[in-house]
Amino acid sequence: MSRPNSKHDFGEEEVALSYHYMEKYFRVAVNINAVPYHYNKQKRRFRLDRKSLKYKLWMLLMLFGMLAETAQATKELIRGSLDDTVGRGEWSLVLFIFISWVFVTSTHFNTYLRGEDIVSYINQVMGTRAYFKESNLPMTSDHKIVRAHIYVSCAQCFFQALMVAAEGLKPQYLFSNVPEEYRNPLTWAIWIPYAYYRVMSNFQAGYFQYFVGILHIQTCNQILMYRRMIKETPEQGLKTYRMIQLLSKRYNFAIAYTFIPAITLFAAGNIVAGIFGTLRFSNELDFNLYMNFPLMVMMMILFVVSFYPKNAAMKELSDGEGTRMLFSCLNMEDILERPKSTAIANETQAVESNQKPTAAMAQLLTKQPRRPTLVLNSKEEEASHDNTAQLKRFGGMFQKKMDNMLEKIHRYKLARSFARSCPYLAVRLAGFFPIDRTAVLTIFDFIINSTVSALLTWS
Repeated sequence: MSRPNSKHDFGEEEVALSYHYMEKYFRVAVNINAVPYHYNKQKRRFRLDRKSLKYKLWMLLMLFGMLAETAQATKELIRGSLDDTVGRGEWSLVLFIFISWVFVTSTHFNTYLRGEDIVSYINQVMGTRAYFKESNLPMTSDHKIVRAHIYVSCAQCFFQALMVAAEGLKPQYLFSNVPEEYRNPLTWAIWIPYAYYRVMSNFQAGYFQYFVGILHIQTCNQILMYRRMIKETPEQGLKTYRMIQLLSKRYNFAIAYTFIPAITLFAAGNIVAGIFGTLRFSNELDFNLYMNFPLMVMMMILFVVSFYPKNAAMKELSDGEGTRMLFSCLNMEDILERPKSTAIANETQAVESNQKPTAAMAQLLTKQPRRPTLVLNSKEEEASHDNTAQLKRFGGMFQKKMDNMLEKIHRYKLARSFARSCPYLAVRLAGFFPIDRTAVLTIFDFIINSTVSALLTWS
């Protein structure tokens, strides 16, 4: 494929700036076992070993541990709904915990089901970026979005850990499973570090799949823009488009099928509850508990306004690829099964040697007509030869026009086949609903209407 020369090969020195930030989160997630993968920093490749001790500990702490804590949060949420002595602010904090735990549990469950597919997909993305070379891909502002998420998520993780530690020490929450004689500073000392570890691992697990989604959108958009900057033959264009088609298909299967619906509901629920809590509970809760509401709103709004519009932009960029491929094929003659040089040579030979016309026309010309035996003078014989020569020239011109017409038909059919094989790219909700501008507006409309309804209902 023809593309600009790169000064450096893909390696340690050349990687997307956004991936530099993501890699820090990835390494922390691997080190604290929030995800059961192994990571090779030199090769930037992930690996999953289901027989390793790391994976078994992940199953115990993350998957089964989150299922147990989600059940406990559900129990506490129902109890708080039925207890009139529980304030709205306290109940909203428990709702935060419940929504977060359900989302993270779905994330862990998806990792359990499709861990190998997720690892294979991430490695394929990095291999695709290495093929195109980072220096050739257009610059984007995704690194700013990733950096903003890191800042906001670190602050939110700190305050949410304080909230979980405080809520867990209440007799009606996690301590309800601990006998009173064991409720002492020692159990506090065990619970508080565990609460921080739990919240931190939850953030790492959720952001791991979210950052993979950002990397996917960034890669597809960069390659689509790069293809418009260079001149490709139809075969080369079809090859590069196939590469991002495979990436999109594998991402939808490995991650988007469960992650996108879960994160959409999680974001909408947290934005509604966060705005409501920010406006209503400023005087009811302590500062360390109250800060969860505005920080969660900031984190989720940042996600909504950055992730979904970029998905819609990718679909718009790929919408015209079929037409673009059609025009490219119709303007290129070297994609024909019969090369252009051969066609020109045949046409030249037909003109120079006065090539015989079609078989039916040749049979007509060679067939001797029956006519009476007459003695023609020289002028009549010359006129007869002229008519035969004109008929031969007409047959050659007809053959050439038929060849040109068949050539155009063949080129058009081949171009239509290429164009039909280039459908649009899109991240899909639940694997079937593409995220486009209409879907983005629907999500925004749902969030705004739900927030206003919540504020008016619980005034």
